[in-house]
Amino acid sequence: MRNAGNITSQILTRFHSKGRAMAAAAAAESGLLSGKVNMYRSVEVQLADQQHASPANLAQLLQQSECQWRHESLPGVWLKVEQAQAWAVPIAVEQGYEFHHAKPGYLQLSKWLDQSRPSAHPDFAHHFVGVGGMVINEEGQILTIRERYSGDLQSKYSKFWKLPGGLVDPGESLEQAAKREVFEETGICAHFKGILAFRHMHGFRFGCSDIYICCLMGCDSSTEISSSPHEVAECKWTSLQEYEASKLSPLNTFFLQKYKEYLTCGTLIDMRQVAKINGDGQTDVYHPISNPPNP
Repeated sequence: MRNAGNITSQILTRFHSKGRAMAAAAAAESGLLSGKVNMYRSVEVQLADQQHASPANLAQLLQQSECQWRHESLPGVWLKVEQAQAWAVPIAVEQGYEFHHAKPGYLQLSKWLDQSRPSAHPDFAHHFVGVGGMVINEEGQILTIRERYSGDLQSKYSKFWKLPGGLVDPGESLEQAAKREVFEETGICAHFKGILAFRHMHGFRFGCSDIYICCLMGCDSSTEISSSPHEVAECKWTSLQEYEASKLSPLNTFFLQKYKEYLTCGTLIDMRQVAKINGDGQTDVYHPISNPPNP
């Protein structure tokens, strides 16, 4: 181990004051990998910044860097490997790094260094979040669809009527996702009123869990349907009585029941924006209200 004091701190000082290129140069001089310490005191290393790393020396760089990080009581390492550095993956795995998650363009690996306690590194995101839009027009009709399926799923699910909806995209609010999904599937412009209920289910796609949120929505203007031919087999406006009498899943039957209760007592989950703790913008907070709608 080098005796130049807190080497990682010196490198991180250069990281913040002179940029990543200077930090990488400082790391190369010290024979270590450059990175930054996150709020949980784990080191985040981007291999793309390590110009001095190569297939011939990466194992040694990891070993020397880990020795220094342990000396500084840094408990864990995050190693981001971009696609251009894919050669590093088997080397890192041999050094005890584990796959954490992958996205287009990179693989994230991690290693827990503190042998005195279990790993505190969090699992990667393990939930899908979806929305369904219960759109009600001025005549009190509900917008409903039958999804288009293929293969074995067609005979099993295509007979059910349901709400238009789908997965929330990265960076979207629930309101934005509900508006987008309703428009993409039906051509209807709708506005968000609140949340009626949501379902939490395990064992969904890729072993993840799923949260599906039923959003109450109003129709903005035109009720003319222009459904997606790729996703929707049939789409229509229908009365609540006709919708209730059609083929529904138990979940959509329950959502309809919650809407009827809303018509009686106005119970709904509303959204309000609250300032973030660091003052950087606002965050959406959902809370129950009771305000019966006008007849």
